[in-house]
Amino acid sequence: MTHLVTLAHRVSGIHARYSKIHGAVFAFSLGRTISLRRKGKTPGYCVYEKRLTALHKELAEVEAAIRGSVKLEPSTTFEVEFAAILSKYVVTLSETVERLGRICGRTCRDNTGAERYDEAQVRRDRVAYDESLQSYRRLGRRLNQLFRQF
Repeated sequence: MTHLVTLAHRVSGIHARYSKIHGAVFAFSLGRTISLRRKGKTPGYCVYEKRLTALHKELAEVEAAIRGSVKLEPSTTFEVEFAAILSKYVVTLSETVERLGRICGRTCRDNTGAERYDEAQVRRDRVAYDESLQSYRRLGRRLNQLFRQF
């Protein structure tokens, strides 16, 4: 069980780094955005895309480690449930990170003129991203409940 707890802590650290990027992308005001565009500056979408890609890869490594741990470690019903919820959480968080990375990448290419990111696609990407957010947050609440039972 200690290996699963260590993996859960690692996922928590990854989540913290993802949350900072999410905040940077979505927590700025319209006035600030207009001001930045007038100055020819945009938030670092290209940098965010690279960071999110790296986080996505880290989450894939954690998921593989969880699968390996499940074969070796869990022996009680609680441990099996914890491993299953942690695994689902990691997969869903990874999907969310990937979707935000896609949004940042498309925005980066739109800002540099390499590719147009039209409003219809922006809406579709944002809806998919919001659905992922809700899913991983639900699983996160359950995971926290289980974690408190230690």
